[in-house]
Amino acid sequence: MFRLRFFLSWLLLSLFSFALSAQNTLSTAKIDKLILEALSDFRESNFEKSLIVSRAALNYATIAKNDYFISRSYNIIGANYNELGEIDKAIFFYKKSLLYAKKAKNDSFINMLYNNLGNIYCFEKKQYKIGIDYYKKSLQLSSEIKDSTQVYFTNVNLAWSYFDIGEFDKGYTYLDFVNKNKKFGDDDTIIVSNMLNGMYLSYKGDNEKANEYFLKAISIKKHSLERPDLSYAHLEYSKFLAKIGRHNDAYANLLAYNRITQQIYNDEKLKKASVAGLNLELDEYKRQIDKIENEKDSQYQSLKKSRIIVVLFVITSFILLLFIITLIKNIRFKKKHNLELLKAKEIAEEASLLKTQFISTISHELRTPLYGVVGITNMLLPQWDEKTLCTFTIA
Repeated sequence: MFRLRFFLSWLLLSLFSFALSAQNTLSTAKIDKLILEALSDFRESNFEKSLIVSRAALNYATIAKNDYFISRSYNIIGANYNELGEIDKAIFFYKKSLLYAKKAKNDSFINMLYNNLGNIYCFEKKQYKIGIDYYKKSLQLSSEIKDSTQVYFTNVNLAWSYFDIGEFDKGYTYLDFVNKNKKFGDDDTIIVSNMLNGMYLSYKGDNEKANEYFLKAISIKKHSLERPDLSYAHLEYSKFLAKIGRHNDAYANLLAYNRITQQIYNDEKLKKASVAGLNLELDEYKRQIDKIENEKDSQYQSLKKSRIIVVLFVITSFILLLFIITLIKNIRFKKKHNLELLKAKEIAEEASLLKTQFISTISHELRTPLYGVVGITNMLLPQWDEKTLCTFTIA
């Protein structure tokens, strides 16, 4: 009977664990699907939908206490705000993402976030020193974990940053690495690498080759969709053409840059995205408030427990003090009683000794005359005959 109960308990526990595991797996898969959907919407410049979906993913990830998915959700939110021009908000969410990526100990994702922060500080805030520091952190980390693709992208970003501040010689070291490792790039980085080569050759005065690289950059399109990197290529090519005196062509490329930019960031998308962004901020504030309230409640409970502990400590200390006082009194009483017993023992031993000495003296004094009487008796006994002894005895 006992074995049957044990088997049934084990079976129920196994089924419960399996169901819980399946539920967690389903939840994880759902969060991952939402994150991928938000990322896809972002890449298609559908910022409104991307923010809504990433918000849902963040809520699920927070409930699941999954630091990696929380980090990915915050990253997409930061990327949306970055594209919407809300730079400070983008930095806030990127740093939140970095915090949770470090908690999850995901070096690859930390690398990407270092690059994202480098991008926003260099190309949006124009704080190149901070941005380049983030890029170098990413380059060091990606080299340590041997992430060749991330090393390639970071070199692209470093070259671009140094070129933007006019330090072409420093930037060329990174561009040279990019040129030698093109196998790690995609269509976007090919556009950028051609653009950077055009910028560097323009700096060196090789206008013919520079023009060739710029033309390569602006001729690349991905799925017939015009990309932000392509708009930058038009902008840099426009600057180059203006420099060499081809002003009409420069103006045409500048118009192409404006057209692409307007196509990506039309007013309707921005308006809808701002509403979604406001709801996202409210959720974030609510999450922060809930966190503060939980911490406050936790602190109150801790304080309450601390008070109980203090009261118990005081009571215990008081009881312990009484016990110590009682123990000291008992020790003193026993010590005094022992002294009295010791004195009584000494008196008894002294009396016993005197008694022994008295008996010894008396017995000695008695034995001395007795020995004389016995001796005289022994001397007289042989002179009596048997008849006399009998008469003496009868008489």
